[in-house]
Amino acid sequence: MLIPFDALKKHNFTLSDINTILQTTKTAQWQAQNRGKTSLLYILKGACCFTSPDGVFSAEEGALLYLPKGSCHSVTVTGGGMEYCTVNFELFIDGEMTLFSRYPLKLTDYASSD
Repeated sequence: MLIPFDALKKHNFTLSDINTILQTTKTAQWQAQNRGKTSLLYILKGACCFTSPDGVFSAEEGALLYLPKGSCHSVTVTGGGMEYCTVNFELFIDGEMTLFSRYPLKLTDYASSD
C-alpha cells in the first residue's frame, strides 16, 4: 500500500521490527540496492547528496529523510564525514505493509526539538 505521509494520521497503524543505529562514516559514497527495511535517517553532523531514480537532493545537519523499503539510491558525503542516526522499521495498515513513497524523501531540512 502506498499512502501520502500526511495521510498517516487518518489510519490506525502498527510499527514493528524497530531498531536504531548511530553511525559515523568517512566513506565518500555508497549505494543501496533494494533496501531491506524502511528507515528514517536523521543527520547529526555533516552533509550529503542523495541520488535516486526520482531525482537528486542535498541534506545537511538536522535533515530528516525517509528511505522506503525496496528503494535504490546512492549517497555522496559532501564534507569530511557524516554522523547520522537510522531508525529502521516496518509500517502496516490493516495488516498490509505500507510506504509513503517508492523513492527517498527529504521530510524536513531541520528537525527541531521544540
